[in-house]
Amino acid sequence: ADGTQTVSIGSVNVVGTDTDNTTTESAVAISVVDDVPAVDIDDTDPVTVVEGESISGNWSFDYGADEDGATTEVLLGGGTYALDTDIDLAEGTLNVATGGTWTFDANNNLDHDDPQGITFQIKVTDGDQDVDIDSHSISITDGAGPESVGAALLVDEAAIPNIANAPALNFTAGSDDLVSFAFSDEIGRAHV
Repeated sequence: ADGTQTVSIGSVNVVGTDTDNTTTESAVAISVVDDVPAVDIDDTDPVTVVEGESISGNWSFDYGADEDGATTEVLLGGGTYALDTDIDLAEGTLNVATGGTWTFDANNNLDHDDPQGITFQIKVTDGDQDVDIDSHSISITDGAGPESVGAALLVDEAAIPNIANAPALNFTAGSDDLVSFAFSDEIGRAHV
């Protein structure tokens, strides 16, 4: 069929004869409908992930009758990738598995001043080059911000040069790495 949907292969004459040998003749056209491939990324799959976390989903396909020479590829960011390949991107890592699943591991430290996300496609081509493509988009949302636990410091004026057991300030990173620490210029007034 080579990329067409319906192929006419000709016609056949059919002759009908009744009991007194009167005949009628008619042509029957014969066409073959090309069996095309189908691919589907499950519409109920997640479309949002928090940076630093993972999501997964399902997909299915059918090459149809033209399975010999058929291929399946992942399309993303202008590139073409084989199934079962870890596709490393600035936003994270995508893997579309042969068994009908996909996973996306979102990176941390993404700049959410710009929208973050990816759109990937799965392309199925059957043996006579009929194609079907399905797409899935994933948005990446900002994760938790950093947290801190303050401390109070009460020091005897005479002991200031020898502070040995001062309480600690604790900072916990959120989805982005902590890159700097600074004291605010709004430090409370010291009372002596």
